[in-house]
Amino acid sequence: MDAKSPALRCATGHIPDDVSPAVASILTRHATAAARMNAFYWKLFRGDIHAEYPGE
Repeated sequence: MDAKSPALRCATGHIPDDVSPAVASILTRHATAAARMNAFYWKLFRGDIHAEYPGE
């Protein structure tokens, strides 16, 4: 996954300073799952027909 992806940055705890507390809470809660799914989708997009669904 691209190290600069917003999902990965948020998943590693780097929440943007310019978001409201409510948005920061949502990002904190869901960023890890979003980063995993993003990586999975990129595998599929690149043609990996054996990509395993995250969590399986």
